[in-house]
Amino acid sequence: MIKNPLISIITVTYNAAGTLEETIKSVISQDYDNFEYIVIDGGSADGTADIIKKYAGHITYWVSEPDGGIYDAMNKGIRAAKGEIVNLLNAGDRYASCDVVSSFAGHFISDPKSRWAYGLVGLYNGKDPEPVVIGRKKLDRYVEHCHQGFFYRKDLHEDYGYYDVTYKIAADHYFMLKVYKGGDKPFFLDKLAVYYLLGGESDRRLEALAEEKRAQEEVFGRSAANSIRYIIKLGSYGIRKIFENINILRPVLFFIRKIKHRSKNHGRGTDD
Repeated sequence: MIKNPLISIITVTYNAAGTLEETIKSVISQDYDNFEYIVIDGGSADGTADIIKKYAGHITYWVSEPDGGIYDAMNKGIRAAKGEIVNLLNAGDRYASCDVVSSFAGHFISDPKSRWAYGLVGLYNGKDPEPVVIGRKKLDRYVEHCHQGFFYRKDLHEDYGYYDVTYKIAADHYFMLKVYKGGDKPFFLDKLAVYYLLGGESDRRLEALAEEKRAQEEVFGRSAANSIRYIIKLGSYGIRKIFENINILRPVLFFIRKIKHRSKNHGRGTDD
C-alpha cells in the first residue's frame, strides 16, 4: 500500500487575472498535505503574474514566459512535476470541496494498480441557475469527459506520450482515448471534484468536434458509426446555439442538459 503519494496539481494560464485567484485559493485550501502546486503562465500581460507572485509561498514552481499554447504549457508543467499523480486544473476552474485531492489520493493508496480515476465535473457559465454536472455516465471508447476531473499516474505519459501539440483544442481527448484503448480503464469516484468554467479554448465547439473526430480516427480508425456520430453532434451543436441565442429558450436548454447527464451507470471501472 502506497502511503500519501505526492500529487502534482498543474495550472496553466494566460491572461487570466480575473479568474486565477479563485483557482489558487481552491488548491491551497485542500486538506491533503502531500501535494505540489505548479503554475505555468504563457507570458500574460494583464496582471496574472502579480497574482501568482501574491501566492508564491504556496506555489512549488511557476514560470511566466511565452509558450506554444495550452498543451505545450501542460507538457511543460508535467515535465516539471515530481509527483506520482497528476491533475490539471486550469485557471478559472476550482475544486468543489477541500477534500477532493485527499479523496483521490485515498483511491490510489487503496488500489496501487489503478492508473487513472475520475470524478464528477460541474460545468458553469454564469448564466444558468446552477452547474450542469457531467461524468455520471460510464465512460466508453469516446471518453467524453473533462480532463480537470481526472487524476492519473504521471507514468502514463511514458506509455502514451505527452499531449500532442498538433491539436489545439482536443489533445487531452486524444491522450485519454489512447490510454483507454491501451487497456488502462479508469476508476469512477462518485464525487463532485471540479467546477469547470466554460469559455476556454475547448468551447470553440466546431473546431473541437473536428479535432475529436480526428482523434477518434487516429486511435480507432475510420468508421461509419463515428462519422454518423459526428454529424449528429454537429446537428446538436446547431440546435444548442439556437437555444442559447434566444434567451427565452435558455431554461429549456438547461433542462435538456440536466436530463442528458443525469443517468448513472458505473461499476468498479469501465468496460469496452
